[in-house]
Amino acid sequence: MDKSSKKKQENRWKWWDDFKKRNDSKKKQENWWKWWNDEENLKSIEYYGLIDQEIHREHNLIANRMNWYVTSQSFLMAAFAVSGNNNYRLGFLSIFLPILGILTSFIIGASLYAAIKAMDQLKTEKKRILKQDKYLGNISTFKARFVDNKHPWIHWVGIFPARSIPVLFFIFWFIFLYLATQTKIC
Repeated sequence: MDKSSKKKQENRWKWWDDFKKRNDSKKKQENWWKWWNDEENLKSIEYYGLIDQEIHREHNLIANRMNWYVTSQSFLMAAFAVSGNNNYRLGFLSIFLPILGILTSFIIGASLYAAIKAMDQLKTEKKRILKQDKYLGNISTFKARFVDNKHPWIHWVGIFPARSIPVLFFIFWFIFLYLATQTKIC
């Protein structure tokens, strides 16, 4: 190879070396991946908006899980009612359906409680932002509801069905499982 072709070949990969140097220096910066909590990149109002979107997403997850849960429970109850008919009695269904109801109550109830816990953590962060930012903290709607915490019962009552319905169905299915194993009512 002559000198000019060697030089061309060396220059061909120079851009790659430059790219690697730039990329490596970015990685060395402290917390370069935490863009969502970087005060230089996000203003508090934008950060507040992101947290509000996440809270909205958690509400949607809770609503979807409740919908799945109530739908599954209605099918289980219908099957349980049909299996208890005098003309059409299947003994294993009187035990299997309550066990399935207990399992779905436990699984979906745990996922609902996890979503509620995640939402509470997001609301705590939302309150922190409102206390730190003078502009957002002085908006009367935000101030009364989140900073001063004047209406905590609104959130509690709004989440109450997601907290209570799985427990009620769990108790219901446990009672029917007990009755199915102790007596031949079911």
